Amino acid sequence: MSCPVCKSADVLDLVDVGDMPILCNELCPTEEVAREVPLGAIQLCFCRNCGHVFNGVFDGSKVEYSPDYENSLHCSGMFQRYADDLATHLVERYDLRNKRVIEVGCGQGDFLSSLCAAGDNTGFGFDPSYQGGNDDPRLTIRPLSFSEVEGKLVGDLVCCRHVLEHIDEPTKFLRALASKLESGTAVVFEVPNVLFTLRDGGIWDIIYEHCGYFSPSSLRHAFQLAGLEVHELEESFNGQFLVVHAKVSDTVLTAASEDASLEELAASFADTYRDKVSQWRKELGDAHAEGARVVAWGAGSKGNTFLNLVGKGVSAIVDINPKKRGKFVAGTGQPIVAPEHLVEYPPALVVIMNPAYETEIAASLRKLGLEPRLLVA
Repeated sequence: MSCPVCKSADVLDLVDVGDMPILCNELCPTEEVAREVPLGAIQLCFCRNCGHVFNGVFDGSKVEYSPDYENSLHCSGMFQRYADDLATHLVERYDLRNKRVIEVGCGQGDFLSSLCAAGDNTGFGFDPSYQGGNDDPRLTIRPLSFSEVEGKLVGDLVCCRHVLEHIDEPTKFLRALASKLESGTAVVFEVPNVLFTLRDGGIWDIIYEHCGYFSPSSLRHAFQLAGLEVHELEESFNGQFLVVHAKVSDTVLTAASEDASLEELAASFADTYRDKVSQWRKELGDAHAEGARVVAWGAGSKGNTFLNLVGKGVSAIVDINPKKRGKFVAGTGQPIVAPEHLVEYPPALVVIMNPAYETEIAASLRKLGLEPRLLVA
């Protein structure tokens, strides 16, 4: 086994998560379909050379995205403000006014629309899960994967958000991207931050689709091996994401070294993982024994992992994305409901999947006249 970023064989086994849904954001029309979705094994490993965490048994042939895949977070006002602020920052930093911007893996074009609106730019995006229907006249979006895009990509900025962690050979992907760009082209990527998992106990971010979990060290390493010169790398979104600013370079770059403190975090992660799973199984078991109605809030990747690992006794999960309502959670089959559903079936306990949304969720519950106990997963 070797690291998918740097190909080093100096790898440490971390934790065996077991079998999980291959596509955690698949829209399942019935409980039966949800309970029968394909599963894939997750065995996390850590590279001592570059600091990358990855699923050592990942099989990319099992993952196939389609228009039935829905992972947009832009229904949240808080997340939309974050995305709009990021778009404004990029427009200011790169002077993107009346320019051409490209987004690799643009989803339904939400962020690309924000980039165009913030600087009156034109945008080109592609994503195999694109469903059509984006009516922003400044955008051209095609339902293609990166490998299907032919020729050079000509733009003033190329961005890619929450895609690289889904790619089993990230350095190869970055090299291929760099080969399609002119020298000096600005490149901005955003990925989940594995430090949020290792350091802060964010174990619910572990999903099959994420074959790689980037640390600042491994992200810099991958970029520099691919010929992309890193100018800045920072944490964002309450430490949950990493944003890297880079450009295509003509020079040979030296790969970054691994942060020694990462290995200490990685070595203790198995205990962190087991303790948190045990804690939540007890918490939910106690609530079930008391007859308390429990719901979760946030039917994204965190919610899916939470329910598949510890969610026995959780009756439903709330999500504000209307495309998810009336669907069922992949792997476990709980219904995905609107917040208003809770008025008719008031819960005693609401488990919040992402701490970043705690204030927003608490306000929504108050507007509904509900005062359940709140716990952040």
